[in-house]
Amino acid sequence: MFVYLSLIFSIVSSTYIDVVTKCVCDELLLEYDCNQVSYCYWNQNKCINIEDCSIESPVDCPYETNCAYLEGKCTKFTSCDQYVGDKSSCEAISILCTSLDGKKCQNKVIPSCSDYNEEDCNYQEGKEGECGFIDDKCQVIKQCSDINLIKGEFQIMKCIMNIHSCKVSSSTCVQKKCSDLTDSSSCQYIHAYDPFDHPQSVQLCKWEDSHCVEAMPADLNEASCFVDTQYSYLWNPNSKTCQKCSGPPNPPPPDNFGVIMRVAIMIFVISQ
Repeated sequence: MFVYLSLIFSIVSSTYIDVVTKCVCDELLLEYDCNQVSYCYWNQNKCINIEDCSIESPVDCPYETNCAYLEGKCTKFTSCDQYVGDKSSCEAISILCTSLDGKKCQNKVIPSCSDYNEEDCNYQEGKEGECGFIDDKCQVIKQCSDINLIKGEFQIMKCIMNIHSCKVSSSTCVQKKCSDLTDSSSCQYIHAYDPFDHPQSVQLCKWEDSHCVEAMPADLNEASCFVDTQYSYLWNPNSKTCQKCSGPPNPPPPDNFGVIMRVAIMIFVISQ
């Protein structure tokens, strides 16, 4: 009974808010909030959605899963089998595509963590999320404490790579807390660990009496509401409150961007 009560207390004492549901442009009431996101613009006292795939960069366009970079411009993505090219050409069109025959594009298949061997496992991200070699098999990491089960130098490295969610404490990887943030500028939020490095929930924080403490949306102000909630809440200037958006859920699909960044950091750490 004591164990269950302790678990309930720990959940209640750290209140995470859902950040999967993002605000849509026409919900935003402030020009400041509207200008924070690349897909919105402010016009005649209204926040308006920018046309899909109006991205100029050939590097950024393929990472938007609803876009494709073709013939020097970013256009609406249809399906991988509608495009032709070798492996590098297909992957330059969309992060979702690759080529095996060197002639036409096809959907990129992301292996499961269980498909990787011990040598490769800790460098990879499977279709379930970030992988770790735990209990003699390659499996998805679901929380910061799972990283402690990885053997060798990868344990500390993986904890450091998940810096927005995890921290090393007494040689152990644990979930970060607001109290771990030591200055007012960084005291905004803590990501709950997410296998794809796309946080689904965050713990809000606020600076109070020279300490960073847990917060709720009601504690946020006009400047912090939209940004600190990862664009999931908006500031209502009429009621002067931070309120949850009603936009459609739009969780980002799994991609390899998170693992690319983590591997880059790992290589840097190893080289030092």
